[in-house]
Amino acid sequence: MTTLPSGFVAHIANIGIKDGSDDFLVIAAQDTVPGAGVFTQSRFAGPSIGLSRRAVADGTLRAFVVVSKNANVANGKPGMEDADEIVRSVASLLGCTPHDVLIASTGVIGRRYPMERV
Repeated sequence: MTTLPSGFVAHIANIGIKDGSDDFLVIAAQDTVPGAGVFTQSRFAGPSIGLSRRAVADGTLRAFVVVSKNANVANGKPGMEDADEIVRSVASLLGCTPHDVLIASTGVIGRRYPMERV
């Protein structure tokens, strides 16, 4: 078990992307905190990159979401809509704006998130 700094909470789950191991993580702060990111320079970056660049543009964050085993890349508009829905859902649950939530994805390319399980 990892201990988080005071004022932070985490939610870890298996949403069945590939196997029975954890593949979904949210770490959230009780208040907005300083935030930054380093992103790929690839012109073939997935929707998470654009959404996350927007999230850290003002230098603050409230939460970040990590989806593993699925990069959600090369899925066109539906992939963007899926990533945006995750960001909006987390923001809604936390009572913040989607611009306060960073999303990161890594894994298989060409598959959409299993939205029915997220």
